[in-house]
Amino acid sequence: MRNLLEYNWLAVTGACLMIEAEKFKALGGFDETLPVAYNDIELCMRSVEEGYYNVVCQAVTLIHHESVSRGLDHVDPVKLARLQSELRRLYNMHPTFFQYDPFHNPNLHPNGINFEVPA
Repeated sequence: MRNLLEYNWLAVTGACLMIEAEKFKALGGFDETLPVAYNDIELCMRSVEEGYYNVVCQAVTLIHHESVSRGLDHVDPVKLARLQSELRRLYNMHPTFFQYDPFHNPNLHPNGINFEVPA
């Protein structure tokens, strides 16, 4: 029944992100030191740290074609190195969220998709 509820997420992709202009400005916008990847995730992390919530709205239908305009990062060694570097930078900026999502129930499997309890 989760697809019927609105709930909080730590972060969402920028392609599906909607934020009030005043809040976006107050947060300082996207961090341009993360020029390609994770600037959307970093903004979401910063918003949670400032007391805002990233809420999934189930009434909306979105179609997102991941990286269709710039290609996949995992197939090009240079892009992959940049992606890994930006991920390290993201967690250096927000170490509290390294392997921790405040909206995930710690009693559930950390990588489960069906809300299973670890064996």
